[in-house]
Order: sequence, then structure tokens, then C-alpha cells
Amino acid sequence: MYLRDFFQRFAQVAKLGEDLTAFLHKEFNTLMIIYTSAMERSLTRLKRFSEAYSAILSSSCVILLITVFTGIIWGGGMDLLVYMFPGLIMTNVLLAYAFYVYTPIKKIVSAGDVNSEISSLIKIDKPLSRITIIANLAMVALLTLHFVPREIGLVSAALCGVPALVIGTMGQKYQDKIQSYDERLPEFISMLSISLSTIEASLTFAFRDISKLDFGKLTPFVKRMRTRLDLGLSTKVSWESFRKEISSEMVRVHTDTFENAITLGSPAKDIGPLVSNSSLYVLSERKRIAEVSALLKGMIIPIHPILCAIMGLIMAIVSLFVTIFQQYQNMKVPVVFVTMPSLPLIEGYFYTYIATMTLINAFVVYQVEGQTEFALLHNLGLFTISGWLAYFLSLTFLSSYLHGLGISKVIGPVGG
Repeated sequence: MYLRDFFQRFAQVAKLGEDLTAFLHKEFNTLMIIYTSAMERSLTRLKRFSEAYSAILSSSCVILLITVFTGIIWGGGMDLLVYMFPGLIMTNVLLAYAFYVYTPIKKIVSAGDVNSEISSLIKIDKPLSRITIIANLAMVALLTLHFVPREIGLVSAALCGVPALVIGTMGQKYQDKIQSYDERLPEFISMLSISLSTIEASLTFAFRDISKLDFGKLTPFVKRMRTRLDLGLSTKVSWESFRKEISSEMVRVHTDTFENAITLGSPAKDIGPLVSNSSLYVLSERKRIAEVSALLKGMIIPIHPILCAIMGLIMAIVSLFVTIFQQYQNMKVPVVFVTMPSLPLIEGYFYTYIATMTLINAFVVYQVEGQTEFALLHNLGLFTISGWLAYFLSLTFLSSYLHGLGISKVIGPVGG
């Protein structure tokens, strides 16, 4: 819609013979204002969703645990859990969908020109993400159906996230490098356009001029670009190699625009500031997205293993209760509880909820980070390892402690 109106205004300005360059500058500034305002509204919604999601995530876990205890004290609680459990999961799924709808996309790795190292990791990224998700669900099924011993199954579930975490961390290190290159792009474009417009020479002489300057981590690539041009390679091939070495989407888009404009005869003094300002807008947008992402990650990453550890503690306590109840029944001591809780059923609920939290939390953080490459893989590995390991450790340690403490000091005196 905006593009259609833009062409109508452009035709009117051209027909009236007004200054087209001034018109395009005004249109560019207006579009950036509209774009920035829309981005701010989107980020404000994401902040509110982030706060709501962290609250609902912890509340859902508390509701689940309270319902389990209710099922122990009053038998109807377990029947209530059958209806409540899908509702808790659907609530988290709906919030994840809201993140999917309102999250802006922040592309860091180039969509086309990438070096061989990043390209090989990208080929592994999506297949390994699917394998990690399938492995989580498979381990839940095996643990629930008792096809594997509980301790072995829980450790295996945690180990399922190791490959995803390793590959995801490697990919994110490359992304951090790319972002450091992007930060110097506005300065690079600005100095290149100044050099082209000042000395009014070819691109080769312009790169000879700016290669003496310091562009931080972008400097080696600028010097290689100068070397290629000095060797007589064509401008097109040199720019393609420049973009492929850096492997940045931001660099690809802006340098491609700059190259095409210069090739078509656009004055460097006019196109340079436009491209440089556009890259500054992108960097500003990334910083705002990073603030919201840091807010959400600061809440979810610690709370995920804590909630899983709490479920492990509750499972250890419930297991001890069941053991005590069975000892009471064997000694024909009356018990005030209505029904004996089903340990396999409770375990199944906990396993399913841990896997659900792992997948949804990884997806939500991936969305808020801007759907960047390797973010989903890294988060899947992180939440898989931390969640299952926290559950296993809390369950194991507390079970060992309570078993000796509870059985010897409670069952012994009653039996005597």
C-alpha cells in the first residue's frame, strides 16, 4: 500500500518538474519514521508478552504441583488434573503463538553469500533441531512407558541436548563476529562515499584511500577488497567476494544497493548518506530487540531449571509418601487418604510438562531474539540439558535423603 502511494506521489512530482532528489530524501525519512514507530510498538508488545509469559510459566507449574498434592490428599484431584493439564499446555502454546505473530525478524547471517564454515553449520542447524525435538519426545514416551530405567532415561534425555548446544554455540560465535563487522558498516560506507565523491576516481583508487583508515574488525576485509581491485578483478566479483567473506545480511543488502547505485551512475555523495543512515537504523533496531531479548532470557533461562528441580523435589516427596502408605497398609494401619496416588501417572505428567516447557521456552526465546540462525538450536540444547539434569539431580538427591530419613524414623516407630 505504501509503495503504491509512493509511485503516485513520485509521478506527480516528476510531472510538476520538482526536484526528485529532495523528494526522495523526504520520502526516505518519512518511511524510516513510520518503520521505527511500528518497531517501537512491536517491541512494547513483546515486553508485555515477556512479563506475562514468565508469570504464566511459573504459575502453571505451581498449579500443576498443587493439583498433584490435592490428588494425594483428595482422590478427585488426579481426575481434575486430566482436564487441567491440557489447558496449562495450551495456555503456553497460545502465548508462544503471540510471540510468533508480533516478533520482528532480525537477519544476521547472509541469506545468500556465506563462507564455507558458516554454510556447513547452517546445513546442520535445522536437521539437528528436528532431531533434538524428536529425541525429547521419544525419551518422554520411553520414560512414561517404563521401557528404560528412570535414572538412565533422565540422563539420556539430558544428553540429547549436548550436540544442539555445541553446534548452536559455535554458530552463535560466528554471529557475534558478524555483528561486530556490522557495527563498522555505516562508517565504512560513509568514508567510501566521501572518497568517491571527493577524488572523483574509480573504486580502486577509493579503496586505496580508505584502506589506510581503521574500521575495527572490518579492516582486514577492506584491505582484501583493495588487493582484489589492484589485481584487476572486476568490481562485481570483488564485491561478491567481500560479501561472502563477511557473510552478513546487513552488509550484503547495503553494499549491493551501494554497488548498483554507483554502477547506474548515482552520485556517491547522494547515495552514500542514504545507505549509511539505513544501516544505522538497522543497528538501532537490533539494539532495541536485544534489550527485550535480554529481559526475557534473564527471566526464562534461570526459571526453567528451577521449575524442573521443584518438580523433581515434589516427585521425590510423593514417592516417599507412597512408600509410607504402602507400609501402613501392610501393617493394617488406617490411612486418612482416600486413594493411593498413581506414581506412573504423576511421572508421566511431569515428563510431558518438562518436554513441553523445553520446546516452548526454546521457541519463545528464538522468536524474541529475532529468529536468527542457530538461536533455536542453541536454546533447545540449553533448555534440554538444564531442565532434565535439574529434575534428575533434585529427584535423586532428595529421594536418597528422604528414603533413609522417612522410612527409618516414621515406619520404624509405627511398626514397633
